[in-house]
Amino acid sequence: MLTGINSNAKYASTMMCMDGMSEPSLEDGSGVYLGRTKVYRTPFFLNVHKLLNPHIAVLGMSGAGKTYFLKSLIARNVLCCNTKVLVLDWNGEYGNVVSFLGGAVADSTAAETSFEAIASDSVSSIDLSALKSDTERKRTAARLLDMLIDDMHRMRLEKDLGRIVVLDEAWRFIESAGDIGALFREGRKYGIGIVTATQLTSDVNKEVLSNAACTVLFRLQNSADYAFLLDIGMIGECEKRSILQLHQGSCMLSMATRETREHMRFFIERIEGIDTRVYGIRCDAMHLKIAGVDFQKITERHFAGSDVWQKIENYAGSKDRELEATAFVRFLLGIGLHRQDIVPYLRALGTSDVTIAEVYERAVQ
Repeated sequence: MLTGINSNAKYASTMMCMDGMSEPSLEDGSGVYLGRTKVYRTPFFLNVHKLLNPHIAVLGMSGAGKTYFLKSLIARNVLCCNTKVLVLDWNGEYGNVVSFLGGAVADSTAAETSFEAIASDSVSSIDLSALKSDTERKRTAARLLDMLIDDMHRMRLEKDLGRIVVLDEAWRFIESAGDIGALFREGRKYGIGIVTATQLTSDVNKEVLSNAACTVLFRLQNSADYAFLLDIGMIGECEKRSILQLHQGSCMLSMATRETREHMRFFIERIEGIDTRVYGIRCDAMHLKIAGVDFQKITERHFAGSDVWQKIENYAGSKDRELEATAFVRFLLGIGLHRQDIVPYLRALGTSDVTIAEVYERAVQ
């Protein structure tokens, strides 16, 4: 992921008022795909194995895109990296993505069992939203985090990341836990990465930020947030001006890597999530039904480094995600794809060779 720096990154960054920023060369495409960078529009993959530690802090005002980012991060880690994920869900917002991924959604009584039992599935969440008061939720959250820390210390040391723990509304958990800093200081040794998200910088203490090798900044809420980040050196004045102009779903990443040990800062134009919808492709008697996540994975694999999936997603949306095969092939030809691209792609989607031949012949007439 971070094998080098593009030679003209400094010039381009200066021209875009992003001095001090850079864009990594993404030759191997390893890690979790997040979206395209703003300077060169190259696909960016977040590979925590190349960071100083696997911890991520996400900051941004309500509606800026934090939850969408977290859901995408969860889904791609489970589907693409075989990483286990546990979500401590304060507001009950993650049950849909956990269920879609085949995971278990537990209620607050999970606090009475062991951490390993809770997190035995590839993805799971504990929904705290049904508890009647913030006091009950904080008490339960404290028990869960204390249990997580105790169980972590009983685990064998792990060289590679094996699990991610997501704490949305992080300030509530930090306020509840006795020693949440232990998760950040020691988690890496046990193969645990902590992902925190909150709206205000004042909700996350400096220990959390200093122990997160990756910080994701969406548009922030007030001047105090920017002043705090300027004070600790997380951003400069130029980055501040750029963050103020971010639209929903776009963000800045600041990352400390093992290779450079310096923070690399750059922007992502739009976080690209996992598609949870269902698509259809029909031709005569054939009517394929394809899960959006599979449609997206196949497309991204066949056309890596391009914006083909984004174009197909927009086209399919205009057709209510029901695609007539001949028209779909004409669309693919229209965006610059050739027969040698289209035939193996349709085959990977589940279309038979006989149908492909018939559809292609109709499309080029």
